[in-house]
Amino acid sequence: MEAGWAGTAAAGRRVLSTGFGLFAVVLVGYLAGSWIAFWLADQTGLSAVFFPPAGITVGALLTTRRRRWPLVLAAVVSGELTMDLRNGLGLAESIGFVAANGLEPLVGAALVRWAVAERLDLSRVRHLVCYVGGAAVGGPALGAVLGSAAAVGFGDNSYLSTVWQWWLGDALGVLLVATVVVAWRTPAHRRRHDGRWAWPVLLAAGTAGATVWVLSGTDMPLLFLALTGIVVSGALFGVRAAAATALAAALGAGVWLPFEEGALFGGLDPGTALVIVKLKFFVFESSGLLVGAELAERERLTAVAGEMEQEAVVQQATVERLQRLLLPPEHQTGKAFEATGLYIAATTELGVGGDWYESTDLPDGRVFVAVGDIVGHGAVAAASMGRLRMLASMCAVEARDAGELLRHVEERAVWMVDAFASTAWFGLFDPVTRLLSFASAGHPPAYLVEGGWEGVHRLVCSPNVPLLVRPDGPKLASEVLVPEGATLVMYTDGLIERRGETLDDGIARLEAALSGLGDGPVRPEGVWAAVRDRVASPSDDDTIVLTVTFL
Repeated sequence: MEAGWAGTAAAGRRVLSTGFGLFAVVLVGYLAGSWIAFWLADQTGLSAVFFPPAGITVGALLTTRRRRWPLVLAAVVSGELTMDLRNGLGLAESIGFVAANGLEPLVGAALVRWAVAERLDLSRVRHLVCYVGGAAVGGPALGAVLGSAAAVGFGDNSYLSTVWQWWLGDALGVLLVATVVVAWRTPAHRRRHDGRWAWPVLLAAGTAGATVWVLSGTDMPLLFLALTGIVVSGALFGVRAAAATALAAALGAGVWLPFEEGALFGGLDPGTALVIVKLKFFVFESSGLLVGAELAERERLTAVAGEMEQEAVVQQATVERLQRLLLPPEHQTGKAFEATGLYIAATTELGVGGDWYESTDLPDGRVFVAVGDIVGHGAVAAASMGRLRMLASMCAVEARDAGELLRHVEERAVWMVDAFASTAWFGLFDPVTRLLSFASAGHPPAYLVEGGWEGVHRLVCSPNVPLLVRPDGPKLASEVLVPEGATLVMYTDGLIERRGETLDDGIARLEAALSGLGDGPVRPEGVWAAVRDRVASPSDDDTIVLTVTFL
């Protein structure tokens, strides 16, 4: 079945690709549509019931390149002139109708192409609005003004009444016919029926049957109930199905009209009743198309959101892996220490962070430990973090104490613009004297955790401003005697800072968590879990916890 449809479509495209084929197809369609319009007018005694040629012309123009528009318009002129003369109209009146029916689709299609530069896709709300406004409202309005002038000039019709009927007839011709042509030339975005067309076809047939039943049996007060099927079709199956359902309902109404013997509406003249019918079709088809386009847009957004979510998950895993690759191993062991580092990615941001840590033996036997936090996220922060970590390790070799280390780091990091206002905590431990020299550049305090009654000690040092804020200023350090087996706990501000709290609140929570760890070994996972259990909201910043046990 699908192969047959594909072959038919390919053959149709080959015919339309030639100039003669395009001219012939449009001419035949225009003649057939004009015959239907004249037949309905003769059978019902009503003028401008429905004008399919308007839709055929607009559909041809909007699905072909502009350089081929003259062929389409030549077919329109030939078909209009032929049908007018055949039905007994005078040459002058026929020329007026030719001008109206030629300029109308040209202007409508030009307006649509001007408003929508890319390929027209009626499943996009903006494209649909431009299409209805240009092709179904703007173009037919011009045709109605010109054509009604010709009709009134050569007859006894009322100008305003003729304009109204003409515009509605041509507007419906565009909505009912051109929409099917244009919608089928654009991709189908909504596939709830999984390629099975049984339900859309049944819905279209049911809407057409309900339309005929309402028109024939109820004097049309309930016509809106039947036409609701157009909106339902758009909601379930998209703009293609809505367009086909509307066309099926209109064909059903057109077949019924010649057999109607009474008044369309009780108490209304036939012309007014016809206007009401056409307005209902116009409103319900426009609504069905809009619903279909709106839901298609939502489906596209949902699909994009799903793809972005999957991409975010992959990116999160990638950046976390990259962050860990830029940091030392999680477990490090030296002659006089054992260290464990933990990195926790932020819950509200994607991107490599600037948090870092270091713990290593120096050539002279001392132990260098540090944590730091580069301002910002992303590749720039990660690069600065890597450079600063290596710089600090090199400066630690020649520094006598933590204050001198901090001074050396700032002297050599003045060119690192991205490290400005970053924080760091440096420590140098001498295993012979068991003295730990430490200095903070705007960083939260570290803690020394001992077993037994000594408990948890905050390492208070003379404050220094963040890195590079005042490179020439004094760099102060402090010292503490470290008992054997004591553990140094360092961290970045993601461990203690939460929105709506002061820094003192976070420090107090951390001290309470450290005091509750017991006499066992202090590990970053335990510190993180103890702090996390005491706060309701997660951190919106990267977090590092480094524990160093001095042997």
